[in-house]
Amino acid sequence: MTSLENFAEIESLLSKLKTKPATSETSSTIIDKLENLIKTEKRKSTGVLQKFRLDNQVALVTGGSRGIGYALAQALGEAGCKVAIASINFENAKIASEKLQAQGIEALAIQVDVAQKSSVDEMLKRVVDTWGQIHIAVNNAGILEGGDFEAFPEDKWDQLIGVNLKGVFLCAQAEAQHMLKNSYGKIINIGSISGHVSGAFQNEAIYETSKAGVIRMTKAMATEWADKGITVNCISPGYIDTDMNNHPDCIPLHSKWLSSIPMRRFGDVSELCGAALLLASPLSSYMTGSDVLIDGGYVLW
Repeated sequence: MTSLENFAEIESLLSKLKTKPATSETSSTIIDKLENLIKTEKRKSTGVLQKFRLDNQVALVTGGSRGIGYALAQALGEAGCKVAIASINFENAKIASEKLQAQGIEALAIQVDVAQKSSVDEMLKRVVDTWGQIHIAVNNAGILEGGDFEAFPEDKWDQLIGVNLKGVFLCAQAEAQHMLKNSYGKIINIGSISGHVSGAFQNEAIYETSKAGVIRMTKAMATEWADKGITVNCISPGYIDTDMNNHPDCIPLHSKWLSSIPMRRFGDVSELCGAALLLASPLSSYMTGSDVLIDGGYVLW
């Protein structure tokens, strides 16, 4: 029984109760309190906050076993989604999915290499075979590799572009093929401030190129599918407190990064969840092709 059906039953009982004389001042007061409570709960269940609920929707998060990916997977699960966590490391995906299950979230672990079409297609098949469809996809899987441009190895180029850019292409393509059948879908790509500005303190031109490509490709996909029920948006985080940014090679750069952030602090993974829920919910139904910067103001300077 839904909350609204519960309210209807309570209202019916109250109506019957009110047709009879109140036996005491106390019973009359109780009736008044119940009526006010029903009004309050009705507002909660039909108001704008309820539109953030994603009950029984199916979400896929690549790179979802840790860091930003896991935080977004958890947020989607808390909002009511069934969540597939995909990672190149199946054991990590399994551990993450079990953590969600322990919280009462229906979750599935999948091994995937986003740079390989056959692996991506199998990932989508697992999701659809398990839950029948897919409503929301977060293309988060990515790697970071820095280095001087003039000496950057070709094989490293192939690997980085393969995961960060080709991976988003293959995943979004496979996701859209299923979403188009239902004329509905929410695709959220994870970009970066590095797709907007060049790093002042480290050389990472190829990483920046891959993330700029994700942002640009997001807009192109959004244009193609705008009239087909699919929205495609991007979230570009700044310096977030994750294992990647706390790698030993990055620690010496922390003071320089912080000096360039107007808020003078790193972001927390939880601070990306609000935007993700907005982009996954009906409240963003007229929003497509956008890139949401969550960076503490980094790109303002």
